Parts: sequence; structure tokens; C-alpha cells
Amino acid sequence: MLDKDILKINDEVKAETYKPSPTEVQLEQFIEGRTLEMKNFREGLKIEERWKEADREYIPGEVEMPEKRMKFELDQDTGLRSRMVPVGGDHDEWREDGADPSLLVKIQTALSIIIDRNPEATLIPLLKRYEKTTDLYYSLWKRNWEITNAKDILKLFVLDQAKYGWAVGRSYPKKIKWRKEVLRELDELNPENNKYDIEEKTLFNDVFRQRLDPYRTWLDEMTRPYEPFSMNDCYYELDFSYDIANQEFKNYPNWKSVQPSVLQPDTDKKNDKGQDEEKKDRKDIVTIGFYENRSKDIFAMRVPRQKILLFNSPLPNDQGYLSIWHAPWILRSSS
Repeated sequence: MLDKDILKINDEVKAETYKPSPTEVQLEQFIEGRTLEMKNFREGLKIEERWKEADREYIPGEVEMPEKRMKFELDQDTGLRSRMVPVGGDHDEWREDGADPSLLVKIQTALSIIIDRNPEATLIPLLKRYEKTTDLYYSLWKRNWEITNAKDILKLFVLDQAKYGWAVGRSYPKKIKWRKEVLRELDELNPENNKYDIEEKTLFNDVFRQRLDPYRTWLDEMTRPYEPFSMNDCYYELDFSYDIANQEFKNYPNWKSVQPSVLQPDTDKKNDKGQDEEKKDRKDIVTIGFYENRSKDIFAMRVPRQKILLFNSPLPNDQGYLSIWHAPWILRSSS
């Protein structure tokens, strides 16, 4: 028999009333205000309009031809109008209705040149005492590069760079584990009598690199290209299914107040037929927002739709670095 605590298919999520402390209320208000400032700043740049145009151009589709003007054809014998025919005849039929695939070809060419050469790393010890361990550090990097499929993450990063002119990602410690019933005694005649042991399985436990959606990642307005310390704070949002989010965030006290919701379609992203690109019917989605601030030493996770501050702490790493990394494709401005 399956453990009822592991498999709950039909249980409805019952969220508790959110009762934040005064400190949590103040921090949530600060984060909401900062994220709004960052969003308004980028909206004023109108850069997302170019991104949407690139989305439409990247995948070739059919070109919308202008509607032809029509006229009535006259019967030469009776002088009566008979049927509608296009003005100008068939002289436009030679035109190809397929869109120009130039952007697609250029980006794929760039990916093949940049990525498929297997990028390498060069580690240089800054102090003499690290010289003997440089090879060890390189081996750890090489192992992490392989087990995290970092080459594929780099492909997504370069794709965003070439298409949008800018790409962003993050590095963070990722741990994937779950409870699993493992068969210990098999009863072939009466399978219901099989005996299982519950074990905790770990699929992944290492530093992970993740490409972030440029549309859903906002940086400090004072951030400058190629100046990593010019960025003081950042905010990004990620979607999780409720089951996965429950495994990852259930130990935080305020998680009990989180209610899953329907994944809203991104109406700004359209396919070649003008339909919502991400329209889905799932109702078990939880959106988590992550805010990082170096000068105030803040790392916070929140549920923006419910304005719930899920967790807050000092920045997780000892140096106080932000987890975000980003780069432009071609410099358009030094500021």
C-alpha cells in the first residue's frame, strides 16, 4: 500500500489565514515598492517592445498578405453582374507567403560557433597558498559543468543574448529530494501484502546554473554593463507546480498560507496565429518572487499574488554576492 502522506491525489489545498509580523509587513512593503520602481523604469525604456518583435521574427511563419480588393464581373452578353473577382487578377500570386528566416539562421549559426566548441575554464590562484589546490578546484568545476548540463544552460543564455540583446541567469545551491517507497518483500500471489521501506532519495545536490526569463527579471536601475558591482538589488519570479513548491518551501512557517492559482497566460507573447503562447489550464501553480539586496543584506522569497513574505534572511553566501549574472550581446550604450 502506498503511504497516504506521500500520495495525496484528491486532497484540496486549504490555506490558513496569513498573519505577518510587523517586521514582515514592513519588509514586504519595501520589496513591493522596489520591484515596482524597477518595473516602471524598464517600462519607460520600452525595451520589451523590441523583445516582443524579436519573438515574432525568430520563428518563421506566414506573412499576412493585404486583403485584395474585389469587384463584380459583368456578363458580356446580358450586361448583368455575375460574381466577385479580385482586382488586378493573379499578378500577385508569385509572392511567397513565408517570413524571412534570417534571424533564425543567424542565431543558430552563432550558437554553433560559440557553444559547440565546448567552452573551457582557466583557474588562476590569487594567493600562493591556493596554487596546490588549483587542479582540485578545476576538477570540481569540470564535474559540476557535466552533472548540471551547464552547456545546455549556456545555449539558452546565448539564445536570449542574440534574440533580445541581453540575457540573465543565476547560480544557486539546488537540492532535489523526495520520499520514495522501496520494495523489500515481494508476495507474488498476494501483491497487496508487499512490504515497502520509506527512503529519502536525492536526485541532485550541488551548485546549479539557471537561465532566467528576461521578461520576469528586473535589475537595479543603476546597473551598468560589465560592472558587476554596480548592481545593488534585483528581483525575479519563477513558477512552480504546487507539489514541487510544497517539497521545496513547506518548512517555511508562512507556506501554510499559500494558495495555488491558475497559471495566467502571458498575453504579451503571441504565436504566429496571434494566440496566447502560454495559455494553460493548470490550477496548481505557485509563483515565487526572489528579491536580493547587497547593501541591506537581504534575501527574501515572496508570493506576489497574495503578498505573502515567505522567507527572509541575510544573503546566503558569506561574501554577500548577488546570485544574478547577466551580459549584453552588443553594447548599445555605456550606461
